Amino acid sequence: MSAATLTKRAVSERGLIGRINRKLAAKGQTLRKDRSAIYWRETKIYLIEDRKNVLERFDRAGLEKLAREINALAEWEELKC
Repeated sequence: MSAATLTKRAVSERGLIGRINRKLAAKGQTLRKDRSAIYWRETKIYLIEDRKNVLERFDRAGLEKLAREINALAEWEELKC
């Protein structure tokens, strides 16, 4: 099958965060959702943290991009809306 004929399979946000966390655990990092953003903004913000510092902040589109970069999301999968 070519890539053009593949249909995208939906992956839930919670499932994708679990996959990313398993990949990041080897580096001592975790991905967390900023819960204050849920109450103050419509956009969810995600944080990559090591033991003491926040390393990166990004939104939902960045979550899918990160997952593809670290091979936690295959080309035939997409983040469910």
